[in-house]
Amino acid sequence: MVRYRAASAMAPIPFDRHGVPGTIELVDDFVMYGADVTASSASAAVASDLDWSMIAVAGDSGHTAIVVGESDHQGIMALWCDPSDTAAVALKLGRAINTEADEAFFLDTNGLYVATVLRVPTLAATKVAFGLTGVAAIALPNSSALDVIHWVFDNADTAAKWIAQVNGAGTDVEQASAITYVASDWVLLEIAADTSSVTFRITTEDDTETIVLDGADSSVEPVVAMRPEFIVCAETDGTNAVIDIDLFVLRYLRRQSLTASWLGQ
Repeated sequence: MVRYRAASAMAPIPFDRHGVPGTIELVDDFVMYGADVTASSASAAVASDLDWSMIAVAGDSGHTAIVVGESDHQGIMALWCDPSDTAAVALKLGRAINTEADEAFFLDTNGLYVATVLRVPTLAATKVAFGLTGVAAIALPNSSALDVIHWVFDNADTAAKWIAQVNGAGTDVEQASAITYVASDWVLLEIAADTSSVTFRITTEDDTETIVLDGADSSVEPVVAMRPEFIVCAETDGTNAVIDIDLFVLRYLRRQSLTASWLGQ
């Protein structure tokens, strides 16, 4: 009998499951990112350790830029959008494409994990979303968009707090973190989602907190194809909206044996 150790989507991949057919592990430290990219009305390819596409969600354009590395933060990419109110730009995992459905993930009982380390230099001027977005058109962060699982930062909504958000089937459920976020601090944002619940975890230099949204909170998980992405929106005219991204991680582990559920019909 083959015995595999139990693991949740939030946990690291067990050592004996690395490199097997049932495991997906994607990591981008942005150390291979090599050139600034600008996106206007069309998408633009962003090549780093992984391939990304950037789309101007609102306003004229956005761009990426190389940031000088720092101690503990090797490889940093900045994502900018126009300095005009409600301008927004998205960075999506996958090659330059205009449809959300391509190269996407469906939630199942195995659970999908995504995480990032980023910082927001100017809180009042910047609205941010990180997580999973469905096949519908990308919307502004914290706009109650359909089919999203996001960590959201919206200082005008909840000052200095990140918000856990799930919206499936038009049911928008949100819970603000109790941790105060400080401008320009690096923060670790984690999401583990499956068909019945979403676990959010935020870690700063001072504290960590885990939030679970499920049926007890009236949360409904999206049932459409989803894609990891970052969205940045300008809140103030004349001030650039920007986030610095140090790390992106995605993990997916099929927890059944090869013939139990994922081979055959």
